[in-house]
Amino acid sequence: NAHDVLIQNNIVKGSRYESGVNIKDNANNVSVLRNSIYGNAGIGIDLAGDSAINENDILDSDTGANNLLNSPGYTSIVEDAGDTEVTFTLDVPAGDYRIEFFSNTDPEFNSNPGEGETFIGSVNVTSTGTGIQEFTHTLSGINHDNMALTATEIDNSTFSGFGATSEFGTEGAPYFPYADLSVTTSLDNPNDIGLTGDIATISITVTN
Repeated sequence: NAHDVLIQNNIVKGSRYESGVNIKDNANNVSVLRNSIYGNAGIGIDLAGDSAINENDILDSDTGANNLLNSPGYTSIVEDAGDTEVTFTLDVPAGDYRIEFFSNTDPEFNSNPGEGETFIGSVNVTSTGTGIQEFTHTLSGINHDNMALTATEIDNSTFSGFGATSEFGTEGAPYFPYADLSVTTSLDNPNDIGLTGDIATISITVTN
């Protein structure tokens, strides 16, 4: 049930029975930043204490430890001119977030992908809280193996300036841009309409 905790710049490795970092019950605002978490029996960051990866939910409306914050995940990784461009998606409440990127050489990663061995960069993004959004960030270097990402709330009301951290994510959900439009029609002169040949005036309103 801890609150406002910062776990930073640690090596968390080799737990034979549990996940690397367990955040359970009603614990909240637990920030997990720039750590090396790998080689554990369970996943790297566990928000439910069940050693299983939590599925992201639409609009991130569920509750629990760290509010079961949805994880980011990549949809594209492109290496070019010595850099790596990562396109990723995120579905979290409105606010600012720090996205951290990790590479993994641990041979257990493919069967248990929820870990982050080597911190390779970060970027701050802003969520509108309206569903899945897509972002792009360029990391220095190439050959980043088995990439994983986390999201951490940027919360200036806490002592560290950060809030809840998600579990590690790998592949993200497809992002489909949409136009938030509605179209309505109305008859402006209903009293003038009664006989064949009368002229109707209709308004069409498009709202974005």
